Amino acid sequence: MDALDFHPAQAPERPRTLSVLALIALAAGVFSYLWAYCLTDALVAAEVLAPINRLNDPRPRWFATSWFAMMIVFMLVGFFLQRVSVRQMRSLDAMEEAEEQ
Repeated sequence: MDALDFHPAQAPERPRTLSVLALIALAAGVFSYLWAYCLTDALVAAEVLAPINRLNDPRPRWFATSWFAMMIVFMLVGFFLQRVSVRQMRSLDAMEEAEEQ
């Protein structure tokens, strides 16, 4: 056979939006916890920071603030990467159409 048989692969199923948001929220939660609690406790144990007053503990506020900030950053990065991907796919489609003509 002189010509190659070309069978394009099926496009993978798009991930569900809620699954992606749950993973983003989980990742932001893990990083926020590591920053607000683990790092702070390590610095207190190393005597770099003063011991935290248990009656007025700022770590839950730090956790919530950093979680919210990371969610916004992760979503903005995701949106930016999606836009770049769409532009790249359009460019590839235009090159393919130019070859066919």
